Amino acid sequence: MASPSPRVSILLPVRNEALRLARALRSLQRQTITDWECIIVDDGSDDDTADMATRFARDDPRFHLCKQAPSGLVAALNHGFAHCRAPFVARMDGDDVSHPARLAEQLALLDARPDIGAASCQVRLFPRRDLRVGLLRYERWLNGLVEPHEIAADMFVECPVAHPTVMMRRQVLEDCGGYQDHGWPEDYDLFLRLHTRGVRFAKVPRPLFCWCDRPERYQRTSPNCTFEAFIRCKLHYLRPRVDGAVAVRGAGPTGLQVLRQMRALAWDVHLLVDVHRGRIGQRIDGIPVVAPHDHRLRALPLLVVVGVEGARDQIRAELRTEGRVEGRDHWFLA
Repeated sequence: MASPSPRVSILLPVRNEALRLARALRSLQRQTITDWECIIVDDGSDDDTADMATRFARDDPRFHLCKQAPSGLVAALNHGFAHCRAPFVARMDGDDVSHPARLAEQLALLDARPDIGAASCQVRLFPRRDLRVGLLRYERWLNGLVEPHEIAADMFVECPVAHPTVMMRRQVLEDCGGYQDHGWPEDYDLFLRLHTRGVRFAKVPRPLFCWCDRPERYQRTSPNCTFEAFIRCKLHYLRPRVDGAVAVRGAGPTGLQVLRQMRALAWDVHLLVDVHRGRIGQRIDGIPVVAPHDHRLRALPLLVVVGVEGARDQIRAELRTEGRVEGRDHWFLA
């Protein structure tokens, strides 16, 4: 039976997931803790999603269905959150699968560590046969960030927490104003807002979540999830931390895409930093390209936009030897 005051509310927005929803909901029924409720928000589905959710709610009172006209993901998330009653709010999507221990282990982490505002876990993307090299690299990176300092260090590289894996303290989500739509990814926006407020993230160091990747996935189809939208989001939350002129390390394709966005947003980029001898001494969009140890860099905050695998660790070590403090003197954006 449903608890009058469950410990965990699972927030599950869904649209047209009739083929996969039952699998997701059954994975919740297999959880080792039973004191939860699941708020399913049907965002105007035109398939049998609502009927499927209704059948589960009829047989298991821990499931609750809320319906709305098609209004988008952010509206669905906030609609569902308004119905969540528990002190902890966990996310899930209708095409994913939670390990039976997922809720219990995330809850245990939050109970044991009151300094942590949001707990996640490692993931396993599926179906494996269709995964590209880039997604497997992202999975490795995501699963390598476990402790708060690791997640904070790479917060501006990419979204360091898989949104449907997260469990947050309800008060944390309320205090930051819930979900917001600014034309970029709503999950990354939320996590950066929490980060700027000092909220700490951690992960259970076990893959407790099977995360579905498919062509019609929201992150692949929404204009809010383009590379340019991610850049705008990063720059928006970095802007208050970086006052005045900056230097950008990375004059390759990724760096130039970021540079274009920065120029469009009136950032004052004084120097570009690169290791390629053919670029050093040149100008790009009128900005001088200098070597990594140019003396003029000492006075400038540095944004590192180098996407080559393994380069981030090497650059991070170099900057430490120069006495730079990450999060104060430099940030990684790729």
